[in-house]
Amino acid sequence: MKVELNDETLPKGTELYVNDLGTLVNGEEVEFDDDAVEAFELRTGTTVAEALKGDARIKVSGPGSQTHAKTEDKRKEGGE
Repeated sequence: MKVELNDETLPKGTELYVNDLGTLVNGEEVEFDDDAVEAFELRTGTTVAEALKGDARIKVSGPGSQTHAKTEDKRKEGGE
């Protein structure tokens, strides 16, 4: 999954840490692997796209940007 931050009030290259996901870089598209996405969803109980929607500075795209099936299955099972 890819997340792009474009905040005109911050200098390009400024890093912004998103709890439980990782670091975004202003003006760049950052790719997060399935493990990072799954860890975020398990800790927060929501998808990355859902958590970041409504923030016009952030664009989420690519595989894993909607619902992570493995995470949903693990929640249903009450497992890891």
